[in-house]
Amino acid sequence: MIAADLRLRRLLIGAAVACYVAVLAAFVALERPGFGIAHFYYVAIVLSAMAAGPVTGAAAGVLSTALYAVGIVFNPHV
Repeated sequence: MIAADLRLRRLLIGAAVACYVAVLAAFVALERPGFGIAHFYYVAIVLSAMAAGPVTGAAAGVLSTALYAVGIVFNPHV
């Protein structure tokens, strides 16, 4: 049972990391005013919170904010 829980946590964290990478790449490459691609960071935040709890979810929110700021620097259309 514990191995299954650990496997699920790893899967959720891996999915959150993949979501962060995909959203940042899409934001930098495709974002224009009104598209709202950055709203998909919510998925990564929820996956992180489900995997490790509310404190990790809050840290994921801070990471999402930082990645959004980085995306704005690299995307001149926003």
